[in-house]
Amino acid sequence: MKWKAITLIIGFGVGMLNCAIAQQINCGPPPTLDQRLQNDEAIKGALQGKAQFLSKLVGQAELGGQIEATKKEIYSQSKDYYPAQQEAYLSYLFCSILSADNKLSTPEKLDALTKFRATRQQGSSNDQPQCVPTVLKRVSLPNVPTLDGEGNGVGSLSDISVSVIQECPTPTASKQRLHLAYGYYNGSGTWRGEQHLTLVLKSTDGAIVKSQQFALDRSRCIYGHAEPRGADSILEGGIGHLVSSAELTVSRVSATQTGC
Repeated sequence: MKWKAITLIIGFGVGMLNCAIAQQINCGPPPTLDQRLQNDEAIKGALQGKAQFLSKLVGQAELGGQIEATKKEIYSQSKDYYPAQQEAYLSYLFCSILSADNKLSTPEKLDALTKFRATRQQGSSNDQPQCVPTVLKRVSLPNVPTLDGEGNGVGSLSDISVSVIQECPTPTASKQRLHLAYGYYNGSGTWRGEQHLTLVLKSTDGAIVKSQQFALDRSRCIYGHAEPRGADSILEGGIGHLVSSAELTVSRVSATQTGC
């Protein structure tokens, strides 16, 4: 009996730990629906049922094929009733269900979402969802001092913000871009030498979504006030929807520096 009690306690502790570390996916806002779809509870209920069914296949080999079959069904049965908007709404429901499921691991959730987004039902150009340029996420960060190798303050970064931006190269195609904006001042410090910024994007549970490094231009002295600057990077695979927070660090100056 004693060993059974210990086993139960250990099992309960592991279950609580798994629940605590399950990832909450950032699915973004629900897609905008045409008024007819918005008011049709039967269609929305059917899509909810499809999303629930697909979520039960996560981790199984047939998930990809079932996703394709489900999308094909939507397009074949709804040619005149906004199939692309129904697909977008199904994608949001599927993501929301995975986000709330504490039994699934982070890799399982990300793999399932990748499969859903990679499986596209090819309809006519009029069936494809229209891309809307938008800022998916914006995070403001605190000011950061820039230091030299001895820890002396030689400048500062201020008004720092990180944005995940959805762009539309064509009316139906989308891509995501990371934009880092900041102000740089070193008028009371130094110039020359080498220094770089490291930006880390994280999901809601603290997992690293992307780490990106940018060079800091120290080729001159900036006097009076901070100079507005920016840096950009492409976000592949739609990972921008997973971004919840960001951290920015600055390396110390290396090589020769000169006082301003």
